[in-house]
Amino acid sequence: MNTIGARLAAHASNRAGDAFCTFLAKGETETISFAQLYERSAAYAVAFAAAGVRPGDLVAIILQHTPHLFYAYLGAILAGAIPTFMPFPSPKQRQDLYWADHDALFSRIEPRLLVTYPENLAAARETIPGFAIPALIAGDTLLEAFVSFEPHVADPDDVACLQHSSGTTSLKKGVMLTHRAIIDEVDAYARAIGFTEADRIASWLPLYHDMGFIACFMTSVVLGTHLVALDPFEWTMR
Repeated sequence: MNTIGARLAAHASNRAGDAFCTFLAKGETETISFAQLYERSAAYAVAFAAAGVRPGDLVAIILQHTPHLFYAYLGAILAGAIPTFMPFPSPKQRQDLYWADHDALFSRIEPRLLVTYPENLAAARETIPGFAIPALIAGDTLLEAFVSFEPHVADPDDVACLQHSSGTTSLKKGVMLTHRAIIDEVDAYARAIGFTEADRIASWLPLYHDMGFIACFMTSVVLGTHLVALDPFEWTMR
């Protein structure tokens, strides 16, 4: 079980009703079981395949901090695609500068699909001349259309995702992370701090942040631990 998809499938099979995540946002709490995480991620994988995404294709994800971040990301992995998180547009940043920076990045990494919302897609088309990246609109309707799914069988040394630097002072730089690299890092991290599947993780970090991604999200997926996730923007404002 040295791939992320295999670990996820095992948790969904062996611990279906156990909680993967307690998601806190806007005064509401949502608990997601491992079975639900797998099924909803598989629903995204089905949607990606229907949109023409094939193993090895890059999927860029620009979403607010909701459980759909989990589903879209893991769905890409189950489909054999290579997901990458992008920060959601901030009200503190000029939208034209945000999309101009991402236009340069998109030209470099050539995503096959963009997962986002209608308003973001409209802003991208308005700001970027000739914007032509196909888009998948995230939402619960994707989850309702789930059908049976056969996940892509990955090799541990396949690229699992593309993790980017912050881009604060220059264009974001991407690093290709394999399934093996992520699982080895999580296992080493757990050994170093004496972390077991009986422990919990609480985090307000965004998932495009290295620590939020590896130490929180991926650790919970790989080891099968309970993640308590808070909305980073809400946490910061409060």
